[in-house]
This record gives sequence, C-alpha cells and structure tokens, in this order.
Amino acid sequence: MKKLIFGALAAALIMSCSQNSESGYVGVSDIQIENGVMTPETLLALGRLSDPQLSPDGSKILYGVSYNSIEDNRSCRNLFICNVDGSGRTQLTRYAKSVSNARWSNDGSEIYFLQGDQLWKAAYKSGKLGRKVKLSDVQNGISEFKLSPDQSRIIYTSTIKNKAVRTPSDSDPAL
Repeated sequence: MKKLIFGALAAALIMSCSQNSESGYVGVSDIQIENGVMTPETLLALGRLSDPQLSPDGSKILYGVSYNSIEDNRSCRNLFICNVDGSGRTQLTRYAKSVSNARWSNDGSEIYFLQGDQLWKAAYKSGKLGRKVKLSDVQNGISEFKLSPDQSRIIYTSTIKNKAVRTPSDSDPAL
C-alpha cells in the first residue's frame, strides 16, 4: 500500500501544470535543465510533496505540495488531492499563505488544516473545498493538532516563549 501511495504522489507531481497566479501565491515554476546539469535552481523549481493522508474510504490521497519562489525567497504549500492510483489530480487550495497538517474528518466530508498558525476546516465534496471556517484563535498559534476519535475535541501544540530565559546576543559581554 505504501508503494501505491508514494507512486500516486510521484505521478501527481509529474502531472503538475501551471496554476493561476494570485497576489502572493507561489505555484509551479518553469523547470529548465540546461546541458543535462541538475542545478540547485532546478531542484527548487520542483514541487515538494508532503504529508499524504488517505481518505476514510481509501479512494483518495490528500497531500501538500510546496513550491518555491527564488525571486521572493519563500515557499508556499497548498493542498492537492488525487485518486489512489495517481489519476484525477486536483489542486484544492490556491492560498498565498501555506497550508499544513491537513486531516480528513472521519466521514471524509470535511478537511481540517492549519494556516496562519490557526486551525481551519472546510467542507469537501466532489473534489472541491467549500468556504474555510476558522476554528481557533490561539494567541501563540498552533503548530500541530490531532482530532479526538469522535472529533468532539482537539489537542494541539503551541510554542510559548519563556520571558524569564535570557537569550545571549552577539554584543553580550558575558560571552
């Protein structure tokens, strides 16, 4: 099954096509290999697949793809979906801010994800996401989450800065 999932993800990457651009959105780059040499720029032009999640019914794979903008010195991760055989690849989100930690609801009708350090959900139907709904307002943000089995509760991790700990600087005389 793992080989099938990773094969489907590889097929999805190969089938990448240009996406509509919106303000701040980072999408597929023009991949150019000159004289048969693989350069760092060529590697950065490739999308990076991550965090595959099999749908509850076992028919779809939800995954993230990060694309880089060398000009803007940043990357952006958006969500994609495909059938388990790699066919039917569809981009679900086209946000200028990265989306991460995407998870299916138990019945496959919703997708939960992190964006801007907060938890969101959106209805999923027929290969499309509905309007996203913000579920959290955690002061220090959420870096990861997990839904309880009945999906009535959420556990999450958040970074809390300890103001009592002094971080030395380059000009610190104690160094």
